Amino acid sequence: MRVKKCYVVLSLILIVSFISPQNIVNATPSKSETQSQYDEAMKKVEAANDKIRKCDDKINTLLTKQKETEAAIDAKQKEIADKEANINESSKNLADKEDDFKDRIRNTYKNGNDTTLSIILDAESLGDLIERKEIVRNVSLSDIRAMQKIKETKDSLDEEKRSLEKEVSELDTLKNDLQGQIDTINTEKAASEKARKEAEALKTKYAAELEAINKSIAAEAQQIGGTTNTGTATVSNVLAEAKKHLGKQYVWGATGPNTFDCSGFTQYVYKKCGISLTRTTYTQVKGIGTYVAPGNEKPGDLVFFGSLKSPHHVGIYVGNGIFIHAPQTGDVVKYTKLIYMTDYTQARRIIS
Repeated sequence: MRVKKCYVVLSLILIVSFISPQNIVNATPSKSETQSQYDEAMKKVEAANDKIRKCDDKINTLLTKQKETEAAIDAKQKEIADKEANINESSKNLADKEDDFKDRIRNTYKNGNDTTLSIILDAESLGDLIERKEIVRNVSLSDIRAMQKIKETKDSLDEEKRSLEKEVSELDTLKNDLQGQIDTINTEKAASEKARKEAEALKTKYAAELEAINKSIAAEAQQIGGTTNTGTATVSNVLAEAKKHLGKQYVWGATGPNTFDCSGFTQYVYKKCGISLTRTTYTQVKGIGTYVAPGNEKPGDLVFFGSLKSPHHVGIYVGNGIFIHAPQTGDVVKYTKLIYMTDYTQARRIIS
């Protein structure tokens, strides 16, 4: 019986230890996870935007070529119309010359025998008539040459027209090919726009989650530290001065009062409290204060990120695992939790 009770007790201990807080998986994503998801969505949005921009560039280039082709087609068709007008005029001139030619031959041979006249009048064409040597001898050579010239002009115009029609056909083929390319790129663009829309939806979702997390952190941080900076070197004054600049834009190289980079922000805040810091993160980690190992921070400490010897970012510790900083381009002065930073290395105590 005692053995059985021991088994029961041991089982209960194991169950309790298994469901202890250390073994419960938190289903709520951390800020770092949400930030990572947001960043990934942003990358997808930018990748889609890049594809859309490239598609637009290609489409604009093809549309320009298409317009040039259409203009060339219009010009060729105008040339064809002009050639047709010239051909019609040449055909009329040739017909008039042939009629005049036949009339003069008829007059020349009106007293001749019926056979000769019949041969002349029954000629099927000018060429047929010209070949009848016995008649040609009695016709003015200048008339024949004039008609030959008109015929040659007409033939030349016909050939030019055929050549122009061939060019128009080739241009039409090119125009259709360009339209096909435009349609293909428009399909690619539509796919990119769809991908962008999906990524934008994710970005909006994660942005809302990040905003909620940041508001929670800010609300917690607002309960810490002073509210007014009296200009003296106290932790309360440092925290009060830092709070005044929440929401101001990060600008690389800026030292306040309206925009800041990270070390410009810390330098400005401490200066307002009567403490001079050097300008850069690299020199601030060496220039003043005492080293503080992670986990031993106190409000007012400078917190550094990157490597021990060469940090790339700095902020001011507020308390409860929260610090205030000017993060990066596109962001603003805000509160963040140290646990969300993967490269936190050390702190330095400026005010003892």
